[in-house]
Amino acid sequence: LIAAAYGVIEGGPPHLVTVVGPAGIGKSRLAHELRQLLGRLPEPVILLTLQADRPSNSQPYSLVRQIITALFRLRAGDGPEAVRARLEEGVASVMGENSAEQAHFIGQLAGFDFSASPHLSGLLAEPRQIRDRALHYAAQCLARLTAQAPMVLI
Repeated sequence: LIAAAYGVIEGGPPHLVTVVGPAGIGKSRLAHELRQLLGRLPEPVILLTLQADRPSNSQPYSLVRQIITALFRLRAGDGPEAVRARLEEGVASVMGENSAEQAHFIGQLAGFDFSASPHLSGLLAEPRQIRDRALHYAAQCLARLTAQAPMVLI
């Protein structure tokens, strides 16, 4: 895990590492130790910890929602207006001004209510188009983020 992380930090290609094993073998401890090590590095690293659980696994694009929630520090108690504002601000900090459209598509895909958005007007009956554009915008956003610092998802 450390070698893969250092490889990415040093500009190497992305890595996917999957750790599997029975309960109690130490997967959580391993993740904890990796987070601690990455937190002590002098190089900036975007570190996101996501949790797969039964309720979220049944929601479409739950991983996208978790990444967006973690990246832009959305909280469970945030109301719709606060979520929209934080998502717009967060996407603008990465993509620059005039990125509200990207934020609205990404937010809608992630399961936040952007149905009143003028950018989505006329497209709400076209879920495939919303999905395709949202994934495109999300990929652009992640590409810009990871150009600034490597990202590690645990």
